[in-house]
Amino acid sequence: MIDVYYEDGSSNKFITLSETKVEDLLQKIAIKISLTVEKEAFSLFESSAQIGVQQDHLLTPNEIVPTPTQFTKLLFKRRNYFSLNLVDPIAVHMTFIQLREDVLRGHYVLDQTDFLRLAALDMQITFGNPSASGRKAGFLTSANLIPRFLPKWAIPVKKEVVWEKLILDEYQRLIEKPIAREFEGKVRYIEALRSMASEQFGCVYFEGSDVTLPKSPHPAILGVNKEGIFLYWIAGDEKEKKSQPNILVRSNAFSQIIGWAAHVSSSTFVYSLPGPEDGTSVDFSFESPLFAEIPSFCQEVVDFVLKAADHNSAS
Repeated sequence: MIDVYYEDGSSNKFITLSETKVEDLLQKIAIKISLTVEKEAFSLFESSAQIGVQQDHLLTPNEIVPTPTQFTKLLFKRRNYFSLNLVDPIAVHMTFIQLREDVLRGHYVLDQTDFLRLAALDMQITFGNPSASGRKAGFLTSANLIPRFLPKWAIPVKKEVVWEKLILDEYQRLIEKPIAREFEGKVRYIEALRSMASEQFGCVYFEGSDVTLPKSPHPAILGVNKEGIFLYWIAGDEKEKKSQPNILVRSNAFSQIIGWAAHVSSSTFVYSLPGPEDGTSVDFSFESPLFAEIPSFCQEVVDFVLKAADHNSAS
């Protein structure tokens, strides 16, 4: 019996044998949670936290299901956002909880107006529509719920009582936009984030370091989606208690990128752009425990985009 977790922290138990393959467990999970659409977009990951950084290693269908340890767990989540079903309740829920976690981890670069709006929408999903009398002060702080609704980088910026008032005020504004059920709220959240994040929406994120300048490595996050590759520097300084959103330092469409590779000797994913002179290139290096998985995912994305383009031209 093993536990499989989801992005909201919930889990289910499954019976597996020593020879159970990932593809077999994926089928059991889909049946258990009643996932009938977009099943190809979801995968099983072996998740671990290394030096405070979450690393989700993709398990391939033919692999034997690994036994979780005190340092690892099995995580079922979206592998890609090639399609986005906003009709099926289960698909919407699984997409919502994953996007929300990416927001709370600070992966999406959002301003205060945007992440407070998302917090209010999440409040509406969690607690229902606001009442005319509103929530009393202390509703969130007394239960230590501020981290449940804000990006982690933002929490130290203001006192919790200040954040609580801002969240509750934004939540109260939704009294004019009630929802009939949670499903409707989750769709609103997804669509709101898609509008806010624009071309960066639906990224799959890898955490590591930008080592393009080996003598000046910088903690970073690499995002990959249908639009291309995005590199963010993790901002803030814990020693000086400074906190700020991640900084987008590089954004490149796949049409700009002339190649990529995984370098085993340095544990880096390297991608190249055209250089200033004909026949030259400029390399950018990203170090990560998951470096070997990034090239194949990039190729998977490009193949999907090309296939979609061919389909559209044929029709």
